[in-house]
Amino acid sequence: MRLDATGASTMKGSFCVSNASGIAMLLAIILFASVVVGAGNDQTSRPLNRTQVLGLVAGGVANRRVATLVKERGINFYPTHQYLAELREAGADSLLIKTVEEAAPARTAYAHLSAKDRLAERCLTRGARLALAKHYRQAEREYREAIKFRPNDPNLRFALGYALSEQGKWNEAAAQYEAVLKQDPNDIAARGNLAVALSKAGNVDQAISQYRSALATEPDVAAIHDNLGLAYRDKGELDAAISEFRKALRYNPRDAQAHNNLGVALQDKGELKAAIREYQKALKFEPDCCQAEYNLATALELRGDPREAAKAFRRAVKAKPNDPLAHFGLATALERERDYRGALAEYKIASRLAPNDPTIRKSYEALLRQTENNQEGETIAQRK
Repeated sequence: MRLDATGASTMKGSFCVSNASGIAMLLAIILFASVVVGAGNDQTSRPLNRTQVLGLVAGGVANRRVATLVKERGINFYPTHQYLAELREAGADSLLIKTVEEAAPARTAYAHLSAKDRLAERCLTRGARLALAKHYRQAEREYREAIKFRPNDPNLRFALGYALSEQGKWNEAAAQYEAVLKQDPNDIAARGNLAVALSKAGNVDQAISQYRSALATEPDVAAIHDNLGLAYRDKGELDAAISEFRKALRYNPRDAQAHNNLGVALQDKGELKAAIREYQKALKFEPDCCQAEYNLATALELRGDPREAAKAFRRAVKAKPNDPLAHFGLATALERERDYRGALAEYKIASRLAPNDPTIRKSYEALLRQTENNQEGETIAQRK
């Protein structure tokens, strides 16, 4: 079984709600979010080999989580200077390097690598370096080349699945994670990532089945409950979604994304007061979390408080100045306050950031026509 990861964009999902004018955005990111170390099966009791450690880093797993796994399971190889250099090149930080060094067995346990193994490892290292730089297509090529040398290595398949997911190639990614699971059905990370890939490919029912299978093995993983809640929300099963978000928070009460997601589901049910509380908790634990500030603003607007909504939208714009939804939300709030000049300025920015969004364009054009007609009316009245 493999440890699942936390990256710059975690494969853990969050979403933001539609605002009063009907724009919606869904940010479902791949599940790579919490420590998953299984117990009680042979796969998880074995020391890690050199390709597994490198493959975890290449597959987007956070350094601190790889270090945790190395400490718990140990390693069955001697990390040479060359190997540590490759690991560092793949994205390992100083803490992980130190952990691997300290876990090293005696040199007598070091096994010589075959030529094919060394070539696969080099491809894996190059791929990890490219993935670290967000060059996922090139990383994919390196991982595929590595698989030519070791076609049955689940670590290479896991890394390839990560690169494919980051490119939005969800069906291909799902196939790689399925290949991993054929060799180790108890790999929670691969199963969780498979569920996300299936969900993103539109196979929500299959995704829910995979999440349930993962929870049958590891019932206390908050990230999986959170992602299962997202899947239920996609199906419109709000009560089931709310139940899963609450379970996620039971296991991780400070999970800002879970608070945000629970807020959205509550808002979908019309429970604005409760939703606002969840958004505020999300912002308390993580001020820059997901879309919580934007969601808070939309909830305040729906509650009939445009002034407070405008304040929240301003904070959202400040936090994410290139987010068209934040500018659009601020524009709608200012329009309700009859600050038409300010609203037009925000609509203009939103239109520039999202030129193909029909809702933004229509709202902007409607206010332009309204203000132009008002100006013409005032001019005619003055002449009379």
